[in-house]
Amino acid sequence: MWNFNHYLLEFIRFIFIGVSGFTLALNYSKNKDINYFSKRLYKLGLAALLISIVTFLFINESFIYFGIIHLIFTANLLVYLSKYFKIYLLLVLPLFYFFPEVIHVKFLRLSTIDHFPLFPYFFYFIIPFLSFSFLKDFLPLKKPNYISNIVKHSLLIYLFHPVFILIYLHLYYKLI
Repeated sequence: MWNFNHYLLEFIRFIFIGVSGFTLALNYSKNKDINYFSKRLYKLGLAALLISIVTFLFINESFIYFGIIHLIFTANLLVYLSKYFKIYLLLVLPLFYFFPEVIHVKFLRLSTIDHFPLFPYFFYFIIPFLSFSFLKDFLPLKKPNYISNIVKHSLLIYLFHPVFILIYLHLYYKLI
């Protein structure tokens, strides 16, 4: 008997991480400027650091030290290094020997409420990234619209959505 919720959760993870990989390839195809991608890395790295600091301050015993934003930052960094500096991924991956908790969940040393190790989740990112080169001829090119403006701010939406959910739940249970 298979557990539907487990497969649904993995599908949602694949879509969320895969969209990030696919959009990186889409952005790279439109803009090859190294400064654009440096800014992208800076924003993702800052967001990952902010998540770790805030969760350490408020949920010390199980703070987030390699969550989904950390994974997306690391995947972006690996692609960035391989694209702009021709550093091959096989040369970078041994560095993770020194940080085993990012490789797989069985190496966890601390409890965390959000953990996305590089393996297998890096493949959720890199497969859509690499598939873009095969799919780009089939994609219709459209001018930016209101949805693309919302997507530009998706990192901020992701960062602040837990705050809004907590406020809503606090008000809901206070009124009941």
